[in-house]
Amino acid sequence: MTGIRWAAEAMAAAERRLDIATSNLANASSDTFQRLRARGTIDRSGVRIRAVLDTRPGALRPTGRPFDLVVGGGTLQLRDARGAIVRLANARLTRDRYGALRDERGRVLLDASQRPLRVPPGARFFSDGTLRIGERTCGRIEIAPHATLDVGYVMTANVDAISEMVDVLAAERSFEGAQRTIVRIEATRKKATDQVAQLQ
Repeated sequence: MTGIRWAAEAMAAAERRLDIATSNLANASSDTFQRLRARGTIDRSGVRIRAVLDTRPGALRPTGRPFDLVVGGGTLQLRDARGAIVRLANARLTRDRYGALRDERGRVLLDASQRPLRVPPGARFFSDGTLRIGERTCGRIEIAPHATLDVGYVMTANVDAISEMVDVLAAERSFEGAQRTIVRIEATRKKATDQVAQLQ
């Protein structure tokens, strides 16, 4: 691979890294957002950057809403309109007129038997996943044995704005460095071509 080709690949990789970092920054204040990490590899074809989802949890922010749920060390089970089950670590749910809990995409929360959970008026969740009215249990969601359920919280984005800004600056420097390399190579080539022409 020529020097120009390597430098061009390095520019493309820097641009991809920049896209990932700026996307993370743009979503830093979006609840439940999970950042992407840039992972690079080098082979005979050049530099490659791929985005890998960072599944580490963000901080919890209290909302006071009774059906904002976050599962630490586990997931909630919801079913979408096509019947597919989706597993989420956190969800902001609203009770519909039938008593089911749905997220903003219309997916319904499932109970421990994987049926839509029906929530009677006045019922609330507890940390063990049970749904109760007073002392009476009227439902349960499935959570892992060592998982914890936080009620009335939402998980914030797991984005460190300072780290993302560092990545933005590093990607910009890499892009500019590769760009300068191409300019130097082209200048050297032109000089060599001019010298050959003068000798002829």
